[in-house]
Amino acid sequence: MENQDDSTKQFYLYRVALRLTPGRINTGYRDENHAVASDISVAEISDAGLDAVRYLNVHEAMGTLSLAVVPSAIVAVQCIRIPTSEVIIDDQPASVRAAVEGVRNATRKLRIAEEALSSIEPRVRRMMTLGMRPDPDSAAKRIGKLEQKYYRSWHDLRQHLASEYLPNVSAVIRRDFNDAVAGWRDENAEVFVQRYRRLASLLERPSQAIADVSTHAWRSLDGA
Repeated sequence: MENQDDSTKQFYLYRVALRLTPGRINTGYRDENHAVASDISVAEISDAGLDAVRYLNVHEAMGTLSLAVVPSAIVAVQCIRIPTSEVIIDDQPASVRAAVEGVRNATRKLRIAEEALSSIEPRVRRMMTLGMRPDPDSAAKRIGKLEQKYYRSWHDLRQHLASEYLPNVSAVIRRDFNDAVAGWRDENAEVFVQRYRRLASLLERPSQAIADVSTHAWRSLDGA
């Protein structure tokens, strides 16, 4: 979502059924610290006479053993859209409500200031903010400060959400998660909170996520 700039795309969570022939999995495992598994092509795996390669994951799930497979090894899938369309209606903690209000106030002040300079094209306004064009009444500089407060309010909201809704997730995963969802900023902070909580639940309650996927019918990929 972050590295590929895909925050606005629809994502899916898959459960995969594999058919792996004994002897067609690598002995031991590759260490991504020395050999990045994501660089393996299907042709390389097939040329080695393998259907799957085990590797020590140091990126997406640091410290775990993951599996790279050729497409023909996948015989069926189950999947759900993420985040789900569920609406969460329970009361929000006071810290989250305050952070949401902080975003609202910062957004409102920024939009009012921007409207006052709407006749000036953004490029020129940016040059005024940077001191490259005259800014007689310092209006452009004020917008610059308001933008900083706006982004800081969103950062604070994500931090409060992580503390409340990702208490059992490691600090590293929590940071990566917050960086990834930063692209979801919306004029309505409540929309962001809803989406954040629905996706965070996959990390906080993985057994429930697996159960949800399991309720969907298997889709065969090999005609079996």
